[in-house]
Amino acid sequence: MQSRLESLLESSLNTASGFAVSFAAWRWVVVPLLGLPVDNAQNLIITGFFTVLSVARSYLWRRYFNGRLHFGAPENPL
Repeated sequence: MQSRLESLLESSLNTASGFAVSFAAWRWVVVPLLGLPVDNAQNLIITGFFTVLSVARSYLWRRYFNGRLHFGAPENPL
């Protein structure tokens, strides 16, 4: 089981790496393929928006599965 600090570190690294991948994808994949004129400031706004959505989605799924797993589990299986 992870400590709170380890969970925070994992979550932070996951979010930061997702932000970096998304920023790069917009710059080197989406913009060239679609021909959208997006500067770095606009890219940061777009990437930030999707990062917030991703964190919320991840949090909701995690809470759902934690609740589902703990709801039917016995208190002490041993």
